[in-house]
Amino acid sequence: MSYKIKHSRPLDGELRRIVKERITTSMEHLDRYDQSPDKAIHEVRKNMKKSRAALRLVRYSISDATYKALNAKYRDLSRMLAAAREAAVHLKTLDALRGDLKHPKDSEAVEKVLKADYRSAHRQLLQPKNIPMDLRIQLKQSIREIDDLPIAGEGFDMFRKGIKRIYKQGRKAMTLAKASPDGEHLHDWRKRVKYLWYHLRLLQSAWPKVMKGYAKSLDKISDCLGLEHDLVDLKHKLRNDNQFAIASQEGTKELIDRIDQKRSGLQAAVWQDAEKHYFESPKHFARRIGHFWDVAQSEE
Repeated sequence: MSYKIKHSRPLDGELRRIVKERITTSMEHLDRYDQSPDKAIHEVRKNMKKSRAALRLVRYSISDATYKALNAKYRDLSRMLAAAREAAVHLKTLDALRGDLKHPKDSEAVEKVLKADYRSAHRQLLQPKNIPMDLRIQLKQSIREIDDLPIAGEGFDMFRKGIKRIYKQGRKAMTLAKASPDGEHLHDWRKRVKYLWYHLRLLQSAWPKVMKGYAKSLDKISDCLGLEHDLVDLKHKLRNDNQFAIASQEGTKELIDRIDQKRSGLQAAVWQDAEKHYFESPKHFARRIGHFWDVAQSEE
């Protein structure tokens, strides 16, 4: 199940195949939800992002109404699992921080509160309605929508406006994040970086060595920004939930101080690589990727 468009095959069929594979894989993970709920939740949410990225790539080759409806559907399905995923990430982030704390025992009370939140989030997924199974039903129904999805255009023109748009959005979001590196701006930029990463993975067959290296570097930036967002999210929870002040005021304070230090390091690492990925105009970027694609097709 390759997340890659094979340029030697009909491109509209390739897009449908890719989205349907993401849906089918999600359904398989939901079938095993009881065995590994955290993995199922993570994989489904990841597949919904991949599906939305594929739709974004061809958004100008399908009707605007169809694009908006499908994009909203996959976004909303993913949000059904958001609270449980967030609770799991909070625990994972805390665990990563504790090794650097001077007084790790002070964080044990914080951990107890986060574990209680985690259990509560998972109970809410199953009661009173079994959300994972309801989600599976909705995903199965959406396969027919993808089968019937009309995609117009030929060659790289199917993708040109879509990849140009996401690159332009990424440049703008990067500028805002650099001027004001708060959690919101960095998170918005991370989403644009992630979509561009997915687009380059989809188009990788155009020039595998170059595109794979480019995508790998974007993945590194996305990971740094993802960790930064996880830290921001945990900090927000620690500062705004009274449970933590009651449980361990000292533990909460030390964690927040460590989060701020860690964020500074991650941001510094991101800016070292960011500029080289967004140095050209969106028009020239799309033209360059299109040239790779056209050469690959002509050689085929």
